[in-house]
Amino acid sequence: MGYENNISATDWSCESFHSVLASVQTTQEPLLEVETVFDKSHQLYHKALDVFDQMQYSVPEEVHKQQQKDILPASIEGRKETLLIENKCANDDYEEVKALRATRKTENIANGRSHIRGLSGTIDNIYTNYQKKYGELVKASTQYMHDMNTMVSKLSRHMEAGSDGKIKLAKEYVLGDMDSIVSKYSGTSMKIEVLGETEEVKKLQKQIKEMGNLFVIGMTGKLSEYNELHAKVANIKKSLNLKGYGEYYGGWSPNLDNAKPLMEVKGTTQEYEFWEKKLTDQGFVTKRVNGKLCIYPDLKPVKEIFYAINHSSGEWNDGSDISAQEFQSLQSAVENQKNAINSSVSRLLETFRQDNSHFETLTQLLIQLYKDLQQYNNGYVNM
Repeated sequence: MGYENNISATDWSCESFHSVLASVQTTQEPLLEVETVFDKSHQLYHKALDVFDQMQYSVPEEVHKQQQKDILPASIEGRKETLLIENKCANDDYEEVKALRATRKTENIANGRSHIRGLSGTIDNIYTNYQKKYGELVKASTQYMHDMNTMVSKLSRHMEAGSDGKIKLAKEYVLGDMDSIVSKYSGTSMKIEVLGETEEVKKLQKQIKEMGNLFVIGMTGKLSEYNELHAKVANIKKSLNLKGYGEYYGGWSPNLDNAKPLMEVKGTTQEYEFWEKKLTDQGFVTKRVNGKLCIYPDLKPVKEIFYAINHSSGEWNDGSDISAQEFQSLQSAVENQKNAINSSVSRLLETFRQDNSHFETLTQLLIQLYKDLQQYNNGYVNM
């Protein structure tokens, strides 16, 4: 009992799955009730292989083509779009299983085999907790990459020719623009830790501005209240123990407790371990928080960029001259960190491509097995 696959192992695309299944030949023996036992220590992929082996189904060996690891943002974006289109096949498969499940409920088959429901649940698990989540993470991480590339471009925006062949660099403005972009991911910002622009302060400053507009047109009746608001803002900022620019950027570090993650996973310990194994030390940081696994970008490259610019010889003002050699070294250091960010996203896409190929192969075989079990069970009921 089993399948004979006449197509050689290949790089599994959506189209090749269907061509393989079209060539699959099933035996005429009835499928008997068998107990399928999962080894809970295995990853999802290997669990499914265990089931196929116990059911005597032959799973073709996969051969992955090594993808070129181009770290240019445009290339990475193109690969992302291709993967997301291919991943739509997974959604189509999932919808097919839902339709099969609905048909089974309508027919109300008696004496159904218990493992049919288990197969349906496995397909749900593959799609909902892995393929769909991978797609979400790919989208979020590529957006992060684009934002970080925009951040790096701020270095050239605030530089111009200086005197005696030097480069005039306004590092205060460079770092300010960079910080405003990365604060979306870091959970901290110069505006709060240096300028003290908390939400409470911003509300008070808005009131001060509105009252100041009234004074311009001659309404001076609330001058004491206006002064009280100014004093309140000053007291709040004093209580914040604000940092200087150099102190902030020189010792910059993200505050992940206050940051918004790229993605949250709420599931089982095994699911958390899957993502931790895939992402740890690969350009991402994982943290278990309040019963969820939170996935953040690893912002070490940003820390290195801030440190390098902060410790350049330029002064904290509207711009000062540094040597062309120093600027070239600074630019090279920043580019290296940008490439590290792009490489981490490129690796994620390659991991997604390979894992998605595994998942698609298993899902197609599970669907075929699901159909076979229903077909034979229907035959038993009609006997």
